[in-house]
Amino acid sequence: MDSCPTSDVLELRHNPFDIIPNELLALILIWTSNQLDNDKQRFEFPLTTPQLVSHRWRVVTLTTPALWTSVHVDTKMTTTQLEHYLMRSGNMSLSLVVPVCSEDFLSILQLHILRWEYVIMWINHRGILHMLLDNISQATSLRHFSCIVPTNLVTPRRTIGPLNPGIEYLQLTNLRLMWHPAPFSLQNLSNLVLRAKGLAEPDVDLQGLLETLNASPRLERLELVALFLPPEDLESWLKLENRPRTIELSNLRKLVIADMFISEFLFLSSLIQSPNLQSLGVGLFGTSPSWDPEIEWDALAPVYPSLDRLDIWSLPTDAADLLLAIRRVPPVSFLGIGASGTGWSASIYEDVKECFRQLPHLRESVHTLQVRRISINIVHSLLVDCFPKTETISIYYRDHRTLDGAATTFSSELRNPPKITSWGKQADEIWHLEGLQERESRLNHPDDWNRAI
Repeated sequence: MDSCPTSDVLELRHNPFDIIPNELLALILIWTSNQLDNDKQRFEFPLTTPQLVSHRWRVVTLTTPALWTSVHVDTKMTTTQLEHYLMRSGNMSLSLVVPVCSEDFLSILQLHILRWEYVIMWINHRGILHMLLDNISQATSLRHFSCIVPTNLVTPRRTIGPLNPGIEYLQLTNLRLMWHPAPFSLQNLSNLVLRAKGLAEPDVDLQGLLETLNASPRLERLELVALFLPPEDLESWLKLENRPRTIELSNLRKLVIADMFISEFLFLSSLIQSPNLQSLGVGLFGTSPSWDPEIEWDALAPVYPSLDRLDIWSLPTDAADLLLAIRRVPPVSFLGIGASGTGWSASIYEDVKECFRQLPHLRESVHTLQVRRISINIVHSLLVDCFPKTETISIYYRDHRTLDGAATTFSSELRNPPKITSWGKQADEIWHLEGLQERESRLNHPDDWNRAI
């Protein structure tokens, strides 16, 4: 009898989860799913771990719709499997990430378009793009919408809108857009990212875009990349002939105008008034053609009194353009500089150094310097020649040996060497937003899918 386990010991052998009700177990599983890092992990979670614990856990997993709302369309998925997954989500709002969107997949997803809330889609076929844009106005619950097409996909100019007035995030990459003829209100829009192809023909209906911006009072982040403005119209606007009216976006905190000529940058930045702007991104492309001397260039340079961060992501061939773009920028504590292509040559560095020599208020104010694709030697020269008061430097490198080498160089040659950090992980998010690579699925066999669903 002494060898028999006591009731206390038997009780300890029970799994504590066995005594909690199904409703509480479901809440625990939902909470666990919400803690996962990305949509792919949340998508796979109900298909794997919870179902392997016990029959009860499997039943709870299959009957809890909130676990099936993150849909990541995998290339190994069949249309039947997608239908079953969506069926288990009940009537709940959906988060969709579709790296490769086929016509069959889109047809199934659009049956649930009223439940779309968070959507990122990569489109590589014109017919699928038209199919999506023709029906997007039906997504009345949509709050986040990103549509990305490859640069080599030739697309006609398309009308966009009207969209759900409650949408908060809108990203359109490599689309040639005409805004809806009757400007629609986006009262809750806080983030707008437009990245065009940069072709020598209009990508965006500027007047429609400006009217939409004017109807988006809560906008906090605006990125305009590679928009083409017709030179004849631009020159007329710059000379105040038929000039669009200025838009005031009092809630705008971040503005990026990149991959454009200095004339396009100055025109757009002069139209967008934002007294509370904190971060400005500048990316100048090439050298503008010569313009009429009647244009008062200095008067067009943007003035943002609350600015504290300036990012220069690419450099023009003429440093005078860069100086013109930022000469009226107030003192900022954070400066980001990124070289395009293979990096800076010595001659470009000399032009940049001369530019900042004419901006002594920036030389004195910058305490954090972030760099990308710039050699350690030139970074060292920047610290000595341009920004001697830098306290922290953030370098876009994944190789820790490079960072260690920078630390050794700076500590031996600088009187007050700055703290060195790396921003490689953040750089992936910033620079490759539209380049999501599918991670290897843990569901390697079709039978795994069918058994889990």
